[in-house]
Amino acid sequence: MDFKLSKGYTTRSLVEVKWSKNPKLVHGFETQLAEYAKAERAHDTHFLVIQVTDSTTSIEKLQMLERAARNSGKETPNIVLVDGRMKASASHFSE
Repeated sequence: MDFKLSKGYTTRSLVEVKWSKNPKLVHGFETQLAEYAKAERAHDTHFLVIQVTDSTTSIEKLQMLERAARNSGKETPNIVLVDGRMKASASHFSE
């Protein structure tokens, strides 16, 4: 777990942060975060993926796993995707 947010003892949220190129991305989603949630007795979990490459293969696999789990009625971490790829600065555009 990278972050634990709580409001008193009764409300606990866990956030796991991974780069999209991390070879253990799927393991973190399927296994690692669930183990942390159980140990911490968390009420909800969030899996923050920072996309750092143009490849979306691992992200698509995560989204497929999330849909399958939700469709089967299982609780699953909420996936939050952030585009962390380098881009040209908006203040340095050419006319």
